[in-house]
Amino acid sequence: MPHVHFGAFAVFSAGLVALTSVPVSAADPERNGPSFDCSKASSGVEKAICASKPLSSLDGQIGMRYGALRKGLDKASAEKLKQDQQWFIATRNAGFADGEDRAKILLDRLHFLNAISWSTPAGVEGVWRNLAGEITVSRGANGQLSFNANAAEPSQGRWVCEAEGKLRAIGASHWKEATDDPAGQLDFTRSGVTLDVSDAEGKSSPNCGLNGSLGGSYFRTGAATSLPARK
Repeated sequence: MPHVHFGAFAVFSAGLVALTSVPVSAADPERNGPSFDCSKASSGVEKAICASKPLSSLDGQIGMRYGALRKGLDKASAEKLKQDQQWFIATRNAGFADGEDRAKILLDRLHFLNAISWSTPAGVEGVWRNLAGEITVSRGANGQLSFNANAAEPSQGRWVCEAEGKLRAIGASHWKEATDDPAGQLDFTRSGVTLDVSDAEGKSSPNCGLNGSLGGSYFRTGAATSLPARK
């Protein structure tokens, strides 16, 4: 994920206020209303959601799940989810120009939020996701940790990242990519329920297109199957 200054998305804070104000309760799949007051809808995106019962239901379920996660996760992880949600809202608003993609945009986000683990096992193994991409870390039969990562700029695919390799442990919650190329070395750190990834010395990864990066916070969304030992 690129190094985004999320303050740039302050213009979307009104939508976030609506999301964070949702009470913590079990998500109702039959919910008809969106996460905000349609009588106060001002943007084209909000009006489009209010005009569609399926979109309103999806938006409402997103709001309920997001609100529950924000209140239930540890403070640091909740803040990282807020940043990811800000990025999602910016991407959602850009993508709503295409009516055919509206339901898919919301459904994909709901699936992501529903898959986030409330409590994450120690270690780095698993499937980790954020808005831009996914990282899978698995342990082979020989005990070697390997990762496979892919990401893309979510609004228009301006850049794409693909990387794979081995990991070596630096500490109980810290791993580095095992590579002879310092410029391409990724850093993996567990923090709360997230896996935080950064590029070597803040440099853009050689595995990405222009201005692309795998750096960012990823949330565990599932277990990883074992990979065969890498040669």
